[in-house]
Amino acid sequence: MVFRIWPTVRLRVGHFSYGGLAMQLTIDVSMYPNREDFIPPIDGFIEKINQYSDLKITTFPTSTVVQGDYEHAMQAVQETILACYKEFGMAVYVVKYIPGYEAL
Repeated sequence: MVFRIWPTVRLRVGHFSYGGLAMQLTIDVSMYPNREDFIPPIDGFIEKINQYSDLKITTFPTSTVVQGDYEHAMQAVQETILACYKEFGMAVYVVKYIPGYEAL
């Protein structure tokens, strides 16, 4: 998969390792549904992301923190956002990625 960052710069997303070890990634996700009844989409996101048993996941009052292998953590968050979009419609996500740091 290739993402275009600037017209002449590309970032290739693939397996990331450091010294032969898979890189750990911490992702902090806040969801802001674009609807008056905002609690069901947030609860849905939390329920869906917690189905990934091989990740460390902790929910705080303002965000959910996902930690694990880079590729798996990224895939889990992407799949969860897509599933929530399909079920609940549009939402704004504020996401912080902290590579190589284990917050949990």
